[in-house]
Amino acid sequence: MKKKQSFFICFFLSLFIFTACTLSAKQEQKLNKSLGLYLQSLSNKTILVQVSMCHPAFLKYIKNKGNDYFKYVFNPNEKEEELIFSDPKILQIETKDNEIHTLYSVKKEFLYEGENKIDSIKFVAISENDGENWFFVNYKMYSNKNICQEVIRLIK
Repeated sequence: MKKKQSFFICFFLSLFIFTACTLSAKQEQKLNKSLGLYLQSLSNKTILVQVSMCHPAFLKYIKNKGNDYFKYVFNPNEKEEELIFSDPKILQIETKDNEIHTLYSVKKEFLYEGENKIDSIKFVAISENDGENWFFVNYKMYSNKNICQEVIRLIK
């Protein structure tokens, strides 16, 4: 009998943890739509769309660092051609109150000086209004706690 009780306690505890770390259907739908637009803007090198989808605090930081830094962050490598971003994988989801932070890894395929290359990038999708709107930031920038200290990092 004790084994059965332990099993149910573990089962419900793991179900609660799993449910607490997932998104609702509406949140997931809005995230997937924003993610699709973001990946398309990366593939097409549409800088204005990337800028509009960047988290406002990080965008302000980038702008304050000057034109050269802005170009470094948003200007695509001219030698990378036929960019394709695919296979987004959620590595981690963290929530607190109305904030949701989702860490992604995405496969990056491209031609570089005529040679096929495969790489990956990591970025974080951030919603501060319970999944209504989503913004994106490169994971290296997100994980640097000296940048945009006013932004709480839910992903460690």
